[in-house]
Amino acid sequence: MFDHVWTVLCSRAVVDRETNNVSLQNVVEEITVRGGAPKRGTSVPVHVELMTLWSRTGMMPAMGKARVTLLSPSQEELLTFEGEVDLTKVERARTRLVYQSLPVHETGRHVFCVEAREDDEGEWRQVAIVPLRVVFVGAEGQEKPAQ
Repeated sequence: MFDHVWTVLCSRAVVDRETNNVSLQNVVEEITVRGGAPKRGTSVPVHVELMTLWSRTGMMPAMGKARVTLLSPSQEELLTFEGEVDLTKVERARTRLVYQSLPVHETGRHVFCVEAREDDEGEWRQVAIVPLRVVFVGAEGQEKPAQ
C-alpha cells in the first residue's frame, strides 16, 4: 500500500540535484484573469505546477495509480490525468503535473481532486482536494461573471 503525503499547487517547483529535496515557490491559491471570462472550449494561459508526494505505507514495495481531476464550481470535469505511482524501488516518489493553461470559464472555487488506488480493479479513494479560486475581471477592473 501507499499513502498520499501532500499535494500543493504552485507557480514553480525546483528539485535540488544534491539532496533531491523540492522547493515549492509561490503557492497558488487564486488566479485573476483580466479581460473577462473566456468562452467555453478555450483556456486561460497560466503556468502552474501541481506537486504530490507519495510514500510507502510500510517497508514493502508498492505500486498503484493516481488520478487528478480539475473540477469547476459547477462540478464539470475540466481536466483529468492518470498515472502510475511506482514505489517498488524507492520509499517515496513525487508526481509533478505542469500546466501552461487551464480550461476555466467560471468564476469561483475550482478544485484539483487527487485520488489513488492500489490496482487496476480497486476503488479510487480521494486523498486530497486542492482549491483554486478563479476570478475574472473586466477592463474596468470589476469582477465579471462567466458568460
